[in-house]
Amino acid sequence: AVGGEGGDDDDKEKEEEAERERQEAIREAEERRKEKHRKMEEEREKMRQEIRDK
Repeated sequence: AVGGEGGDDDDKEKEEEAERERQEAIREAEERRKEKHRKMEEEREKMRQEIRDK
């Protein structure tokens, strides 16, 4: 039981760091998803334009 309080602080710090990493991963995944959708939308727009030009 002696020094148990110090362990709590370490756990809390680890949890906070893990949470930050999790948030960062979510943000990165979101960015990649947006980029992918943007590219797909550009492709669709090209196809639409080609159809209009015919």
